[in-house]
Amino acid sequence: MRGSFEKAAFPGYGLDDRWQGTRWFGGSGGSGDEIDRLELAHGENPWDEEHTQIRVEKIRPRRVLDNDTQNIAVEIDLFTRQQVNKFWMSTGTLPDEVRRAAFEPGQMPREPTAAWADARIPIDGAAETFRILACDDYWVAQAHHDGMLVGIEARAWPLDHTGLVTIDDLSPYHLGSQLIAARGWSRFAQ
Repeated sequence: MRGSFEKAAFPGYGLDDRWQGTRWFGGSGGSGDEIDRLELAHGENPWDEEHTQIRVEKIRPRRVLDNDTQNIAVEIDLFTRQQVNKFWMSTGTLPDEVRRAAFEPGQMPREPTAAWADARIPIDGAAETFRILACDDYWVAQAHHDGMLVGIEARAWPLDHTGLVTIDDLSPYHLGSQLIAARGWSRFAQ
């Protein structure tokens, strides 16, 4: 996994130093030799739904069309649907206006996060406006920042403790991934 992060043409975002727990690689994706999605994760036990977990995803819009604005709109639409799906599966709740905005067929561009609220979350120290959907102690958020799509999925972590930073040193994530893997094996061995 570390190789994908090192090979990517852009760095990932992780939580700032207010997060003192385990950091690990959440995943990556792309096509061919190009990485277009990086996810860094934060938490002690990814298998326990009661534990705190925060995943931060950074996506470079694919060149599906010859128009960057439309590429971003398509990527936001797809990503919003994924986040709404995770929200529904995690909370068991899906407000009708959220569902309609995310899944209503229609002409592009449209606003799939119309029913979401605004929140300010710093990225590298500068406040950025995110669209956020929350229920109890679970929330998802997204923003378009510097030509990239940034998404957050958080469980049992307060929004006001959230700050993102560019991750240049992958060592804590590499060590944390090894720790999480060891915990996973011992979990299944019992």
